[in-house]
Amino acid sequence: MDTTAVIARPERLARPAAAATWQVYVRLAKLDIYDYYLATPLLLAMLLPGAGTLGAAGYAVLGLFLLGGVAMFAGLCAFDDVTGHRDGSDAANYGPDAPARRLARKPLLAGALGERQAIRFAWSAVAVQLLCWGSAVLLAPARPWWALALTAACAFAGFQYSWWLRLSYRGWQEFLLAGYGWVFVLAPYGLVTGRASGFALVLALLFGLGPLLFGVYSNVNDIAGDRAGGRPPHGRRAGLRARQRGLRRRALAAGGVPAGAALGAGGRALVVRRPDRARDRPAGRAVHPRAGGRRDPAGPSARHPHPPGLLRPAGGRLPAERRCAVRLLPGPRPLDLGPLLETLAERGSPTVVRLSRPLDLEPERGTSWTIPQLAELVREMSGVLTAAGIRPGHRVAVHKRNHWDYALLAAAAARIGAVPALLSDHLTPEALAVLLARLDPALLVSDRYTLALGGVPPRVRTLCLDGPAPGAIDGATLRGGAVPPIHRRPDDEPLVINHTSGTTGLPKLVIHSTTTLIRKLTSFEAHRWPVLSVRPEDTVASAIAFSHGRAVSWTISALWARPRTLTILADPEPAGAARLLRAHRPTVLEALPATYVRWQHLAAEPDSPFRDMRLYINTFDAMHPPTVRAFLAASRRRAPIWMQGWGQTETGPLTFRFLTRRSVAARELRHPTTRDLGRPVPGRIGLRVVDPATGRPVRRGEPGVVLARTPGLCVGYAGEQQRWADKSAGRWFNTGDIGVRTRSGRLRLLDREVDMIPGLSCVELEDVLHDRLPEVEEAVVLDAGRERPPLPVLVTRGGGLDPEQWRRAVRDLPVLAEPLLLGWDAVPRTGTGKVRRQELRQRYLAGAAAFGTGRWT
Repeated sequence: MDTTAVIARPERLARPAAAATWQVYVRLAKLDIYDYYLATPLLLAMLLPGAGTLGAAGYAVLGLFLLGGVAMFAGLCAFDDVTGHRDGSDAANYGPDAPARRLARKPLLAGALGERQAIRFAWSAVAVQLLCWGSAVLLAPARPWWALALTAACAFAGFQYSWWLRLSYRGWQEFLLAGYGWVFVLAPYGLVTGRASGFALVLALLFGLGPLLFGVYSNVNDIAGDRAGGRPPHGRRAGLRARQRGLRRRALAAGGVPAGAALGAGGRALVVRRPDRARDRPAGRAVHPRAGGRRDPAGPSARHPHPPGLLRPAGGRLPAERRCAVRLLPGPRPLDLGPLLETLAERGSPTVVRLSRPLDLEPERGTSWTIPQLAELVREMSGVLTAAGIRPGHRVAVHKRNHWDYALLAAAAARIGAVPALLSDHLTPEALAVLLARLDPALLVSDRYTLALGGVPPRVRTLCLDGPAPGAIDGATLRGGAVPPIHRRPDDEPLVINHTSGTTGLPKLVIHSTTTLIRKLTSFEAHRWPVLSVRPEDTVASAIAFSHGRAVSWTISALWARPRTLTILADPEPAGAARLLRAHRPTVLEALPATYVRWQHLAAEPDSPFRDMRLYINTFDAMHPPTVRAFLAASRRRAPIWMQGWGQTETGPLTFRFLTRRSVAARELRHPTTRDLGRPVPGRIGLRVVDPATGRPVRRGEPGVVLARTPGLCVGYAGEQQRWADKSAGRWFNTGDIGVRTRSGRLRLLDREVDMIPGLSCVELEDVLHDRLPEVEEAVVLDAGRERPPLPVLVTRGGGLDPEQWRRAVRDLPVLAEPLLLGWDAVPRTGTGKVRRQELRQRYLAGAAAFGTGRWT
């Protein structure tokens, strides 16, 4: 008989009011799972027959290693429970259809323990482990290097199993399950004897396969629940069928005939044969020999009600047939854009969103929103789009004033399977018309202010958000209808379209899929990294271009971290921003480089709104040294960090550099540090610098065009697939940037290829001018052709510049023309605040032949 189980997301349970008892911590540590601890009697059996091998020091080493191992697995299991509780996989795997798996074994899920208590216990266990193993090493009769290396590696990989690096999420689970067993035999054996005999190696190998067998056999049944909670199925990102085959091979290789037979089902159904001696156990569950052999006769207790959304059959409890099937129905995953806010609302996210001005979607609703209110708004807007005739696969263009509702509209469109295309309000009418022609959208969503700017062809169906507008549908007339169901699109289909900044000409329309934007880029950022990730106690502020692709990934990753407050600054005007930032002082801030420059004077004020900052982020362009220096100095924290990411709309982040007060302390350098963009993410991003003419790699230290290889590369350009093909060479993407790889592997950015001047770096010269001329707010060095020196265009606070200061600033620089002084608003900019260099060059250097070709722009 086949029974279908429907899996939804669990709610987060409230923390317990009463103090946890020691029995709760025993269950959290899973002390009844003693497979690995059997290594100690095995070692005694190996060592005792050899007369004189063991002395007092030998017994002490074995005892301390055993105690450290118990502490290691107590911390590992505690961290694993916290991770499973957060992503909902434990709720799915310990639902009402699994009475053989006692809910009490999961104290977090049962409400007997809070997350902070569990995390404190886990770190305490790690500390005990390190103390015990460190003492064992100090007391050891011998210390061969390989035994020390195995001990250190196991200590590192223990708590990282599902915490921080989460090695078991990255394809290492089976190796770790066996590796812990190998280390528990070989490391203490080496510390006692100083050697590794063949006999010891064989016994260690066989011993490690035992826990591997038990772990694989138990984890087979967690595949569906882990997928339902968005938890990767134990490091494998292949399909369910491939995962079953892989687990079956591993189980059989370890001698696990019963486990292999349990995985013998074909098709999409996971079929598990129930043991004859457990007729009252619901089918479809394989039970760990240590964890699930005891069944609670009363079943799930009334004191521990299961939250809605656990693993449940369509018609109630799974029948106790000898054979059944559990199928994971297609449905949204936790980080999916469309149902994101509904997922967070179901999980009880406490985040409150504060806005600098009301949303254009709801101008009457004020500037404070909770997650459930935002979830309802997205649901309502998906109904509005459906009422406007939008169906799965349709493109919905969004072109309006800059605000966070770009991301909310993108979520509403994605919720019903449409493809949102986010267009900046800084586009010229001519550029807007071209991009709309390439998109051919089924609907354009805008507001009255932006529609008045022009550029929308009459043939484009338009929906106006904030009232009637000529030739547009009034959005208010479509509200109040039925909310459509969530549409689940294949991960490789287009999810969202954004355009590049357009500094070098007409922007390109970049298509990202769920795989590239969510699974590869956003999920990496949403992972809880030490220091760099958003914390629950943080106040996170954002002042970016919300039409940019960064807005979608930032929204998902920031909200997923459940910060206390999310502050959205739609307008960079300093006075208004300062009021909101002082009312809700941020601890994490991401802003456009141009916005940081405009706010720089706020950092120097006595009541600086940035005094609580611990982490600054900029991802749109490299920053100038004095700006970084000013903001780091404004924080009262001991060690604030500036994280500078470099990437492109097509690729996502490629390199990261972390700046501190010390790293930017040196002033007025000829080669400022901020153009050193750091290194690519190891094992994830590849960079190559090649000769522009031949395409062959150049030596370290020589300039060339930068190519990138990344799993988050977009799927193409809308309406310009040939242009996309011209920039792609197999797995490598041509960024169009000129850079240098140093001998240590760092990337130093020189210029865009279209803006390059042989023998110098325009952007580096701009950094030098910013650092040596404090009154400069913007410096742009333009290629003036082969016959004239480069032209510096400056924006200063007072509008003037002291000639003597200028001569002093350029004393050791290449020859530059006399500076051209402009006002801030006279400099053409993109929606991300970048200077439109080509437009500026055409305006003031018309007719001058450029060095750059623009071939890869």
